[in-house]
Formats: sequence, structure tokens, C-alpha cells
Amino acid sequence: MSEPVLVTGLGTLGAWGGGSDRLAAALAAGVPLTSEVDRSAGYHLPCGARRACLVPAGELAGWLSPAESRRMSPPSKLAVAASRMALRCAGLAEAGEAGTAVSIATAFGPSTNTEALLKQILFEGPEAASPSLFMESVANAPAARTASPRPWPQASPSPPISTARPATISTTAHAAPAWCPRESSPAGSRPPSPAA
Repeated sequence: MSEPVLVTGLGTLGAWGGGSDRLAAALAAGVPLTSEVDRSAGYHLPCGARRACLVPAGELAGWLSPAESRRMSPPSKLAVAASRMALRCAGLAEAGEAGTAVSIATAFGPSTNTEALLKQILFEGPEAASPSLFMESVANAPAARTASPRPWPQASPSPPISTARPATISTTAHAAPAWCPRESSPAGSRPPSPAA
């Protein structure tokens, strides 16, 4: 990308908790913030990872309602909470922004939902497959949840951009031409859809 990018808001969630101030403190401390991996399901190899950087429980409180949280996979919860943090940071949390687009890097859907869906199909048959588990098992679910009307007061006219790209830089480079045309688009118009 040769065009400059202006970041107006930042939302962060990780092992440090939520918020850029806590991220800065964790980076300054220089200590890995890992937690023990739950290996009780028995899928892990004997020499597999035992520790991971996990988001502490309770960090999403205040960013998602219990009703929203029940219907989302873990990646969707994190994406929606981080986008709401970024909107608040940018001063757009209440106003909404018609020109706002969503760009999320993802390669696979969440393993928790995919596993639960496959178990349903295997043990109960295909007709027992849950539509809500399927809906959240796809790779673009976090982007779709983030672009849904709930994060903004009005429905966003910008469809989510979600690609199976392994890194945020790659996804942003892929999405930027569609959302940052050289000529500004008239108010209320929609940028062209990105090429598949």
C-alpha cells in the first residue's frame, strides 16, 4: 500500500486484558503473560503446548450483553468487543460512521464451534446440526458480527470484508483498495465491493 493510513481508534484484547494502556504496560514489563492450556478434552499430543496467551475471564463484560455473548463464538466476541473499544477510542461509539469498513484476518473458523458442530453430526446425524453452530463455525463470522447493526446505532451500509488471509497486514492490503478509493465517494454512497 502506498497510500497513508490514519488510525483514529484502537481496541485491543489479549492476555494483558483489554485496552491499549494495559497492552503498553504489558509490553513495557517484557514478561510473557501465559496461562495453562485446558488439556482435559484429550486432543493434545503429549509434548504439545501447555501454555498459551489467553484473554482473562471477564474482560468482555461491558462490551457485550449476555444475550449477544451467548450467540457468538470466542473469536466473534473478541472481534466485536475490540471494534467497540476502537469506536469509543475514536469518538464514534454513539454516532456511527457510514464509511466504516471491517477488515479481519482469519484462516479458519473457531475450533470450539466447529468441533461442537461435527460432534452433533457424528453422534446425532446431519439433521441434528445446529444452524447457530454452523453460522459461527465459518471463517468470516467475526467480520460479519462486527459489521452487524449492534456495534453501531444504524446498520452499516458497508458490507464486511473478510478474507482467509493469515495476517492482518495482508488482509488490510487486500481490502484497502476497495474501501479507500482515490476519489472520495458522495455521502451515503457505497464503495465498490472487493474482488473475491
